[in-house]
Amino acid sequence: MREGGQPGEAGAGRQGFAAFVTQHARGLDRLAYLMLGDEHDAEDLAADALLAAWQHWDRVRQADHPLAYVRRILVNEASGHYRRRAREVTLLDRLKFLTTHDTHDPDTAVVIDVRSALLRLPPRRRACLVLRHCFQLTEYEVAETLGVSVGTVKSQTSKAVVQFRQQLGDAASASRKCCRPRRGRPRGRGREAMPVERQDESWIGPLLSQHADRRELDLDAFVDRVMAQADALPGGPAEPAAGSPRIAPKRRRLMPALVAAAAALAVVVAASSVSAVAYWRGRDNRAAVLEASPSPSPSAATRPDTPRPSAVPPSKAPLPPAGNNARRLPTSFQWRSGAPVISPRVDASGVTGLKDASVVYDGGRWHVFVTTVSSAGYGLGYLSFSRWSEANSAPLHSLASSPIGAGFRAAPQVFYFAPQKLWYLIYQSGNLSYSTNPDLNNPNGWSAPKDFYDGVPDLIQRNLDGGGYWVDSWVICDDTTCHLFSSDNRGHLFRSQTAKASFPNGMSQPVIAAQDSGQGTTFAASRVYQVAGTGQYLLLSQAFGGDGHGYLRSWTATSIAGPWTPLADTPAAPFAGAGNITFPAGAWTSDIVRGELIRDGVDQRLTVNPCQLRLLYLGLDRRYQDNRTFQLGLLTQTNSTCH
Repeated sequence: MREGGQPGEAGAGRQGFAAFVTQHARGLDRLAYLMLGDEHDAEDLAADALLAAWQHWDRVRQADHPLAYVRRILVNEASGHYRRRAREVTLLDRLKFLTTHDTHDPDTAVVIDVRSALLRLPPRRRACLVLRHCFQLTEYEVAETLGVSVGTVKSQTSKAVVQFRQQLGDAASASRKCCRPRRGRPRGRGREAMPVERQDESWIGPLLSQHADRRELDLDAFVDRVMAQADALPGGPAEPAAGSPRIAPKRRRLMPALVAAAAALAVVVAASSVSAVAYWRGRDNRAAVLEASPSPSPSAATRPDTPRPSAVPPSKAPLPPAGNNARRLPTSFQWRSGAPVISPRVDASGVTGLKDASVVYDGGRWHVFVTTVSSAGYGLGYLSFSRWSEANSAPLHSLASSPIGAGFRAAPQVFYFAPQKLWYLIYQSGNLSYSTNPDLNNPNGWSAPKDFYDGVPDLIQRNLDGGGYWVDSWVICDDTTCHLFSSDNRGHLFRSQTAKASFPNGMSQPVIAAQDSGQGTTFAASRVYQVAGTGQYLLLSQAFGGDGHGYLRSWTATSIAGPWTPLADTPAAPFAGAGNITFPAGAWTSDIVRGELIRDGVDQRLTVNPCQLRLLYLGLDRRYQDNRTFQLGLLTQTNSTCH
């Protein structure tokens, strides 16, 4: 039987493609994970490869090896990704990273040793070792994959095993010099868990595999995602040309990507080497009293705006779709987080911290807007990248050089307002302000700030008297109305509205949408989303528990105006907090200070999919006592209710 079945077994049309995705999704995702070393990027890459295959499905299903054809698409793309990363991170930097972090993970010594040993192998030896012992390919298959002779594979694999065994001992010694030894662990060269003195090679495969198999794909959500994106592609699969030959991909063309896979495995196996201890004193959080807010009376004030049309409509984020009757939000949440995806940086402008991220996915790239922290105060910044593993190395563009200008700017929100074909950036500036841009990719294309209100509204001013402050704007629109939320530090959530046809002009005087019975900061950093396929809206807000640690609370409503019903809103059962997040690579924060859900679209409706929520969050790394404490991480929901 040919790999992936006979051509007819790949299936014709959408039904056959869906069956192919269901059958091979886990294997493709595992391959992508080994290549890239990042679980979020792996899902994106596997989905992208399948979608590329769908565009030529009639040709793919007639190939001798349909699965091999899709693998070729996947590994070729991964190869390009790894080459880009290799240019940015030197081997010396990686070795420095693996030897300078203390950890409390009981497997840390093993992880560090394996990673160090792999990284010190020359690329071809590393590829031979991984392909033979982790991928379980024969010597002939490795030779075909790498485009070398079988004799070369035998020689390189043999040398790799000897060097790998030796490097495990060297790495063990190095880790003792930089890492605090554990009690009860012998200090000799034989302390590592790997039988480095044994002459057989049977231990290599399990040793590599146990570090590679670090995640489980949510198959149902992944299949839903791929099929929805396939349906959205214009034109569907292309017909094969008359008399076109069958496609039989050659394994030797996989060489660059599989070499990359071998190197990326070194990154994967060290994923558990980071940990942190966090502590933060704060105010007690008190129960919130939430009621339906009255409809604000419309304001007669209007301000003209002259938007410029966008030439290209935005694309949807690569997330699972909505629309299944079984889709709903759970009553409790579980999450998984890796290491920070965006860490502190220092640039020529003096920026020392990044926080308060807002994110959209458009044109095959992630676009992230952040608050920048420097000695001069708060400002706005912009980063763009194709995969999350590239986020830390993405250039930071200061929006102070755009017409937005310098001065206090903070807490951005970005979305595409479809009726005007304009991107909007909402932010604090002393008032609640906005700027527009016809081209999201041009950080200098934002317009000068305009305010939603003429001064501070009376209701808000009354609640600010005596030392209060006004923060955190947020805009969401339904079919007819756009709503502007904001909050103060005294437990009030405010809401204004204007007709969608008039936006951003004509905002009404605000009303109190919800309020806290205490004097805490329950409604700081509030975000409201439409939950696709459920008829619900979801409200998230920042809060602090009795121990001072930050977490996120949540409520739902059938209308943006409320009333809001608690969903997961306590320190013991939060929407997201230290207690319901697992950190496979080691916990680096105990504070989820604020976060933004990654949307399945980019427009003003702010739609999120309940099948596999992801949250770009601000955590606090308490190893630092300055602006470096701000770290941005990515949560993935692990308890979806979708079937």
